[in-house]
Amino acid sequence: MRSPRRLQVIALFALLSLTITQVTSPSPALADFGPETGTVEVNTDELPLYYELWRARDPDVGRKPIVFLGGLITDTREDWRAFALALSKDRDVLLVDLRGVGKTGEGPTAGNYTLAQLNVDVRQLIDEIWQGDPDQQPVIVGCSDRGKIALQVGLTAAQRISGVITCGTSPGGGIQQTGPALEKRNTLLTEGKWILRSREYVATIASSAWRLPLSVRLWQFNLFTKFGSIEGVKRYENILSNTVGGVQFVSDPTLVLHGSSDAVYLPATGPALAAQVGANASFQSMSGPHAFWLTDPWAFTRVIEDWVRANVDTAAP
Repeated sequence: MRSPRRLQVIALFALLSLTITQVTSPSPALADFGPETGTVEVNTDELPLYYELWRARDPDVGRKPIVFLGGLITDTREDWRAFALALSKDRDVLLVDLRGVGKTGEGPTAGNYTLAQLNVDVRQLIDEIWQGDPDQQPVIVGCSDRGKIALQVGLTAAQRISGVITCGTSPGGGIQQTGPALEKRNTLLTEGKWILRSREYVATIASSAWRLPLSVRLWQFNLFTKFGSIEGVKRYENILSNTVGGVQFVSDPTLVLHGSSDAVYLPATGPALAAQVGANASFQSMSGPHAFWLTDPWAFTRVIEDWVRANVDTAAP
């Protein structure tokens, strides 16, 4: 006869095995579902830009596509797959490895990328994917430094997109963070010590982990391991010092999201950016630090979906 303690151990291993199976095994409904992958040669250097296109599982006429450009920490297309799964129920979602990131090569200008160059990359990519279809003009989402690229696309390609969403972004210039906080951030970046800031995110997630599924927590942990690698941050360090001029001329609907405890760009930067963009922009404060899309991915996804449906989609909400 087995002892109660041995039965407890067996039960614990059985529960752990079941949990791992649930996390690693695809849902039967999604077993045959996956993205289209490919490359598009962009810009004058003909650099192949790698992408994943998550086609709508249940297409709904009038639902505009969403393009994720990534952001600090979440810079590769792989980091956005959880969001693609959630949002591609009734619309296309495009994930892209920008130059120097993921499967896309660095190109001849590595370490000296410009907003103008990356703007052309994104425009050529969306033109190739949707061939100028007016019913498939996407919403461009850029987080942290990638929000500058989204704003630049909004300035130069108003007739090719439907909206812009920035997350924890400053366009630079007059409302860029200054003083000791900016000096501290620049030191972290240039010395490759961004990993030290991970404590802020770990603490924030720990306080709300009880309400997140294990699969989401494992996904977040996987992202945090990237704090140990600063290469992607350094490749885009030049973009941090670039300023997006003329944001008041972004004519498409624009949503400015900003973390309520952002230490990279102060919380006041969010409403200041929305005010600078003008009448077509709205601002929403998100609970959390700079990368609030990591600390509460569900809330982030809901906010994006609700805003796009209310302000961009031509289908009934």
